[in-house]
Amino acid sequence: MRKCNVPGCANKQTRQKSELSFHSCPSNYIVAGQWTEFLQSIDSDHEGMTEYSYICSAHFSDTCYKILGRLLADAVPTIVISKSSSNESNKRVMEVVEVVESEPNKRQRFGTADAKPSCSLV
Repeated sequence: MRKCNVPGCANKQTRQKSELSFHSCPSNYIVAGQWTEFLQSIDSDHEGMTEYSYICSAHFSDTCYKILGRLLADAVPTIVISKSSSNESNKRVMEVVEVVESEPNKRQRFGTADAKPSCSLV
């Protein structure tokens, strides 16, 4: 079973058909670094992604996808979700609490050329 690695997100992949998709760490070191930066902006103690970690589609805007629901190679999660309790039903309700602003044309370097991203890449 796949589980979203974003702090505060309880989304899991089940056997039932779901509108959610789960995305593994990108192979591009710069994009992988941006994913880790997103995770650490929510929880500064977060260690980042591993080769067995996933981020669910709830954290990506619609502009991050190609036709047929494929994630773009340079897509970065930007939507932070939190759990809150509903007084009426005591169910956990997922609500968008923040959209992290990003500059898509601005590229950022993460460490030196020989630095590895926090993802374990195959």
